[in-house]
Amino acid sequence: MLLPAIRARFACREFVPDQALSPEQLAELIEAGWLAPSAFGLEPWRFVVVTDPGKRAAVAHACFDQPAARSAPAFIVVVALVDALEPELRCVRRWRYRLARCRRW
Repeated sequence: MLLPAIRARFACREFVPDQALSPEQLAELIEAGWLAPSAFGLEPWRFVVVTDPGKRAAVAHACFDQPAARSAPAFIVVVALVDALEPELRCVRRWRYRLARCRRW
């Protein structure tokens, strides 16, 4: 069941601009995100749905104005809640160490 889904996937390069997603479709996508696994079950994220045309244009601009971003009827922005993580967890300490090393470059 997994391999057929992987084989059928593709990278959408442009969306039909007038074809909006229904609230039910957006809710199903959000639910899929909620059900995604995370290390230690921390789920350190929040989902923000962007459907307002002006805000979608700003998000598309942040995506380098790629055609797929410009034509997307909605965005689901995944926000990482880094500060909500337990700072003493080994995985968090390791991540912060790597982040600090990258910032020095």
